[in-house]
Amino acid sequence: PDIYLFEIAAPTELDATVDLKPDTLRLRNKDHTITAFIELPAGADPAEIDASSCRLDSLPIEAGEPSEVGDYDGDGVSDLMVTFDLCTAVPGTLDRRAILSLFRTVKIGRMFVDVAVTVSGEMNDGTPFSGEDTIRIRV
Repeated sequence: PDIYLFEIAAPTELDATVDLKPDTLRLRNKDHTITAFIELPAGADPAEIDASSCRLDSLPIEAGEPSEVGDYDGDGVSDLMVTFDLCTAVPGTLDRRAILSLFRTVKIGRMFVDVAVTVSGEMNDGTPFSGEDTIRIRV
């Protein structure tokens, strides 16, 4: 019998452009949500992103969180909007240290911490994507 060997290449990760809002998150406020706007390289359609696969660093998107395709920055390129609730990452507490521990610190000031945040996920066909942005957290 003939034996055939096939090599299956892993899908190449797409480099996404991510814009996080708000630019500054104030932990003293009651709203602890971060909205990510995800743009993909030319030829990739953000409508093909599996929104349920999206992660904000280690935080998965919560079931039922809004996701919608539009052109939120008005640059003529479609992007996917997904929302993450930090309170689900640290249930029952708004402990600043616990929330800050979710992210990689870039810069520490007297009243703020700049953190690098990676948004990642998969397309419907399994192709991974990721992109990074920095936000300021007022402590």
